Amino acid sequence: MNTKMIIAIVLALPMGAMSADCAAGMKHKATLTDLYCDTTGNCLPCCETDTTTCRAKTAPCPTGKYANALGTTGTTEALCCTDGAACDANACGSGYILKTTSELSSGGGTGKCSAATCTTSDQSECCKVDTTKCGGASVSCPSTSYANAATTAGTTEAECCTGKIPCASAACGAGYKLKTNAANYNCSMASCTTSDRSTCCDMDATKCGGNTSFSCDAGTFKDDTKAGNDASDPANTQANCCTTNPTPAACAAAACGTNYKLKATLTGLNCAGATCTTSDQSTCCDLDTTICGGATVTCAANTYKDSTKAAMTAGSTDDEKKAACCTAQITCQAFKDSGKTGLTSGGQTPQPLHVGLILAMASGMALLK
Repeated sequence: MNTKMIIAIVLALPMGAMSADCAAGMKHKATLTDLYCDTTGNCLPCCETDTTTCRAKTAPCPTGKYANALGTTGTTEALCCTDGAACDANACGSGYILKTTSELSSGGGTGKCSAATCTTSDQSECCKVDTTKCGGASVSCPSTSYANAATTAGTTEAECCTGKIPCASAACGAGYKLKTNAANYNCSMASCTTSDRSTCCDMDATKCGGNTSFSCDAGTFKDDTKAGNDASDPANTQANCCTTNPTPAACAAAACGTNYKLKATLTGLNCAGATCTTSDQSTCCDLDTTICGGATVTCAANTYKDSTKAAMTAGSTDDEKKAACCTAQITCQAFKDSGKTGLTSGGQTPQPLHVGLILAMASGMALLK
C-alpha cells in the first residue's frame, strides 16, 4: 500500500471525534494519575465540574424560566436561565382553555411556560377548565349512564351522559351464558363487550369452557379454542374439549443461548414444547467454560472481563484466560491525550481511535521510501 493510498483512507474516515472533551460544563481533572475510565468505557471519573459554567449553578431556575445548556459560561440566573415561552393554547389540552390575561397575571403566576415551547405539562400555569364542555361542567351521570368525552359541548345531563345498554350475550363469550337475572344489569357502555362478563354472565356448564367437573386424559390438555364446544354429555367431554399435547422437541442448540452449549449427553432430554427456546436452557445446556463468556476469569488490576470477547477461546491456564478475555481499562490521561471522544448520558465514552494509527502507518511507510 503506497503513502498516497493510506492518506486517502485517512481522509475518508469520520473526523468528528478528534478531541477528547468531557461533557458540557465539565473539564478534565487537573491530576489524572492513577485514574481510569470505568469498565464500560465511560470516562466520567476523569472529569469534574467546570465552576465557570452553568453546570456549577446549584439553584434551580425559577418558575417561568428554563435552564440554558450546561456548558454556557456563567453561574448566575441571568446567564444560566432563559424566560419560558408565553402561555399559549398548546399548554391546555382536551377540556381546557387558555386563561385570560388578567387571570395569567393574578395569583402569583408568571404567564410563562417551563421551556421554549408550551406543552400540557404547563396546563396548571396557563389554562383553566372549559366550563362550556362536559369535562368542565359539574355534571354527575346516574348509574344507568356514563360520561361522554370531556370535549363534548354541553353542561347538562342530557348533553353529557349516555345511557348504558342492558346486558346482552355479546358480554359473555365462549363458555359463558347470560345470568338468569341479566335483565337487571347493564353493560358499562352503549354496547356490550366481554369486559362486561363478570356483570352479565355465568360460566356455562354445558360448554367446555364453563364445565369444571372433568379432567382431560393423560397426554392431553383442556383446549381453550374449544371453549364453546358442547360438554353436556360426560361421555363426550374428552373428544369435544381436549387436545393431544404437542410432541416435545429434542434438545437443540436453540435452547442454549449465549455462553452455553448442549449437554454432552442428551438421551431422554426434551424441550418443553414443540420447539426449543432459551427457557429450556437448564434442561438441555451447560455453561461453555471453553469460551470467555462462560469461563471464570479473574482479571488483573485495572483490567476487566470484556463482554465483547465472550465468544473467544478462553484457554486453560489463568494467564491464557486473562490474555484472551480481559481488556485494560483506559487511563484518564490516555482519554485526554489520545484524540478519542464520545458522550453518553452518563458522561464520556471514548470511541476507537483509527485515524492516529493509520497516520502513524503512513508516516512509517513514507520513511521507508
